[in-house]
Amino acid sequence: MVVDSGGTVVVYHAPPPLREEVVPPAPSAQVVWEPGHWRWAGGNWVWQPGHYETKPYQQSVWIPGHWVERNGGWVWMAGHWRET
Repeated sequence: MVVDSGGTVVVYHAPPPLREEVVPPAPSAQVVWEPGHWRWAGGNWVWQPGHYETKPYQQSVWIPGHWVERNGGWVWMAGHWRET
């Protein structure tokens, strides 16, 4: 792992395959499921289970976080809301 000049963490080991998750019923229409993902912590891959995120606005769309391969390493792109 290395931290680049912009503060971005770059991991030089590909994340493991995603785990299958059972998505529980949504507690309301104002939430969306954020799938689980692998995070890099203490020099190891650690599974972060999925969870529900509350919509800030009715038309909000959740863009899930994901790993992107860049320049021989892997960079985490955090999930975020997009307004439609």
